[in-house]
Amino acid sequence: MKMDGLRLLFVDDEPTVLRGLKRLLHARASEWQVRFSSSGEEALRYLEEQEFDVLVTDMRMPGMDGAKLLEVVQERHPGVARVVLSGHAELEAALRALPVAHQFLSKPCPAAQLRSVLERAAAIHALVRDPTLQRLVGGLTALPARPRVFFELNRVLLDERSGAREVAQVIETDVGISTKVLQLVNTAFFGAATPIKAVDAAVARLGVNVVKSVVLSAEVSRAFYVPPQHASLVDAVTEDSLHVARVSASIARLLAADGTGALVADAFMAGMLHQVGWLVLAAKAPARLKQLQLARPDADLDEDDLERQCIGATLPEIGAYLLGLWGLPYCIAEAVSFHRHPEALVGQGVTPASIVVLARALMQEARSAEHGEPLEQVAASLGLTLDLTALRAVSDKALAAA
Repeated sequence: MKMDGLRLLFVDDEPTVLRGLKRLLHARASEWQVRFSSSGEEALRYLEEQEFDVLVTDMRMPGMDGAKLLEVVQERHPGVARVVLSGHAELEAALRALPVAHQFLSKPCPAAQLRSVLERAAAIHALVRDPTLQRLVGGLTALPARPRVFFELNRVLLDERSGAREVAQVIETDVGISTKVLQLVNTAFFGAATPIKAVDAAVARLGVNVVKSVVLSAEVSRAFYVPPQHASLVDAVTEDSLHVARVSASIARLLAADGTGALVADAFMAGMLHQVGWLVLAAKAPARLKQLQLARPDADLDEDDLERQCIGATLPEIGAYLLGLWGLPYCIAEAVSFHRHPEALVGQGVTPASIVVLARALMQEARSAEHGEPLEQVAASLGLTLDLTALRAVSDKALAAA
């Protein structure tokens, strides 16, 4: 897929690194606008002179280091995607950048990996065209977390007897904290051969001490704060997402060839995060959130049209934009993006995205919701031939156990 017009700014004080990047990106010269800077101060001048879509910076530089540069860029130019390119030995320094960086790459970075990250940045940039929304989402460092879950996680992390399993069990009950942990574990610093999409695997990979240093840091903990007026919304979204996640995992267990495996974990997390768009608005756009909530009861428009009218994009688009920006695995971002549109998933078979669509339909059916297509129609829209009686049975069991 051709990605036109991506504007990139690379910052590194080592001339050899910049020359290598120039050679690496030469083949894209006709498609991407690329500029190189040898210092943080110079990079900030470039950002004042022209607009950029992505900033890729080294961490260790004389004068203004990468963490400070990203902090200033987040404040002044929040719509710019912020990527750290640094060495494995600099994990402690990179953790300083965690509250202000979207993604992390290790140095030396394989050419294919760098191109993949940049191409994905171009693709997600097309999801949300509204510059104001881009700045709002780009300015996020974490999603709101439910206070009681955050306090419980603090208690568990400070208990020396707690292990990875106990920590993961608390984290996976909250959308905001789960998303932050998955963002961190899927950076190149932790060297996973494949994307990690389950919280228990993420905590095991990171280690309890790294999770503690992240969650208990003042910068990140402030970002988890929920404004009192939105506490009920965050609770409602999280509870609904947990139900969808549990039903999704049960469906995956039924449909997976071996009854276990990656599909179950992927489906659970896709269900858990499919409504993150609501949390983005709660954190960064309360006025737009209020406008949408007031318009919703009396609207004659469908959900997508109403949201575009009120906030400039759909909630699934905003959620997928955030997850893509943070480098979370594609299958989860896809489920967020298409959970309202099963027709877009035809021909893909059983995937986390199609499972979330089925889970939502089953929950709507169980609640006798006025809106929502019948399960038979949803399955047909996905192009799947399924035992709907068995699906209803596993859904009922999952909801009863919740």
